[in-house]
Amino acid sequence: MKKLLWTCIAAVELVGCGVSVSTRSFDRGPIPDAWRPAEATARAAAPRAPGEPFDRGRTVEPTRGGQGLTPWGAARLAVEQNPELRALRGRRGLARAEIIAAGVLPNPVLAGHFSFPLAGAEATVYGAGADLSWDATSLLGLGARIESAEADYDAVDLEVAWQEWQVAVGARLHALRAVSLGHRIEVAEQIARTWQERTDALERAQGSGATTALEVRDATLLAAEARMALQALRRERAVELAALATAIGADPADVPALRSASEVRADLPALERLLDGLPERRLDLIALRHRYRGRGAALDAAHAGAFPPIQIGVFVNQEVDENLSAGPTLSIQIPVFDRNQAQIARAEAAREQTADEYEARLRQARNDVVALEHQRQSILRELEAATLAAAAAADLAERGRRAHAGGALTLLQVHEIERRAWAATLRQLELEQLAGDLRVGLAVASGRPF
Repeated sequence: MKKLLWTCIAAVELVGCGVSVSTRSFDRGPIPDAWRPAEATARAAAPRAPGEPFDRGRTVEPTRGGQGLTPWGAARLAVEQNPELRALRGRRGLARAEIIAAGVLPNPVLAGHFSFPLAGAEATVYGAGADLSWDATSLLGLGARIESAEADYDAVDLEVAWQEWQVAVGARLHALRAVSLGHRIEVAEQIARTWQERTDALERAQGSGATTALEVRDATLLAAEARMALQALRRERAVELAALATAIGADPADVPALRSASEVRADLPALERLLDGLPERRLDLIALRHRYRGRGAALDAAHAGAFPPIQIGVFVNQEVDENLSAGPTLSIQIPVFDRNQAQIARAEAAREQTADEYEARLRQARNDVVALEHQRQSILRELEAATLAAAAAADLAERGRRAHAGGALTLLQVHEIERRAWAATLRQLELEQLAGDLRVGLAVASGRPF
């Protein structure tokens, strides 16, 4: 069960899918406007819940006594306040600076010299000269370098948005789990209180001989087990609240009170629809396609850099005999040893690596969607059986109490029936929570918010 739980929580990091793709046929189109994080980070990271539009204002109050924080509000708050995301967004500025750097041409070079007359009848004045030159080969590959930098910026932009969405969904998942655990704790508290009251009553009855020591010890054991289960649930909820505090950038002691929000949970699309169009929905896969486009442009720029460097310019000279001269200059580097082969090899390797990474992520993403949906369907079937079992167990407990009152069952038998009824109720709540966890995980893995 814990393995299944962590599988769901880790779904905010799922990447990849199992479709074989050609490394030469990636989509080089623009980023879909709906996924541009600068304009739609909140929409992509924390989709609206029914009845909770984003223009509603802050959903968290400054004190514990406020209105409280909903799971969707936690998602939005994580996008706004998560400290790691704030630092991560700095990558956009660095990538934008690379675009500027790619379009900057080298400065022209101005050089001067003086000649001092040492001998000769006509050497009567100081000689002087100036040369102005510029590297003309900087124009070669300029467009490719700019295209590469722009594609890298688009990739960084989407990678940041992907991280924002994961953090937002993670915060929502922690909030949902904390709310669900709160409901389970309420039931566990009722169970512990009931068994403790039963134990106290039996201890009082034991003094008058109305019950046996065995029945008292049985109730004491059940009360202790109920308290242990209650403490385990409280500890689990404390872990979720601490994780939520980290996600929304709050102090663990100042996590706002949580409140559940009614959500209309429509049926999820069929597995085929979840897999259809997966590369166009997953931000990390779209980012890799832009990264591949940038690597292709960088390879074009590297090939352009194999052209021998050319320096062009003009000179003006005054000789020591007062003769003036001027003219153009041209220098070409002879590509005997360096033909930019190292940069070309690096660019080719980087492009192939990006293509392999895309294919691996695409395959893993497909596998993750299939695995999560199968797990969710299994949990839903188990939940259906658990719901029937909880209802039957509650009815059996009521019948058992009436049978005990009529003398048909012993108190120990009634205790066992009631213990099974409470366990069935807690199991039903646990499966409901797991089904919700898997639903959130599937939303991330498939790249489509539900």
